[in-house]
Amino acid sequence: MNMITPTDHHRWPQSLGGPTERWNLSEVPQNKHRAWHSLVSNSDVLAIAHLLESKYFTDYNFFVKPIHEEFIMPAKILVPRGITKKLSLIESSKALLFDGETISGICYYLNTIWVNPHARIEHKPKPLYYPQGALS
Repeated sequence: MNMITPTDHHRWPQSLGGPTERWNLSEVPQNKHRAWHSLVSNSDVLAIAHLLESKYFTDYNFFVKPIHEEFIMPAKILVPRGITKKLSLIESSKALLFDGETISGICYYLNTIWVNPHARIEHKPKPLYYPQGALS
């Protein structure tokens, strides 16, 4: 099968209650679809923000803002089991999806193609931490 062949991606995963309706589908190349699921499995938008911050872009804080009244913020972060993959697969997936993009560009890409259309992932740099007395 051609890895560039378009496939439908459910931005709000079906396994989490997302419908198969046009507003919830993005057409993406199959290789990028596989890369996406290698990085985040079928996670909800809150878990995706957590994964971005804790594993993939550790210099930034990521947070979720609801943009539609139908979006209900999950009560807790649910990262699916089996999300730990071989480092080579993680790095190649991350490169395929995000290489050459600024952090703002990555958030735009996530919000327009990959994540629940009822919410938006945003970012801000993590504050610099200096141990006490380091700047004296």
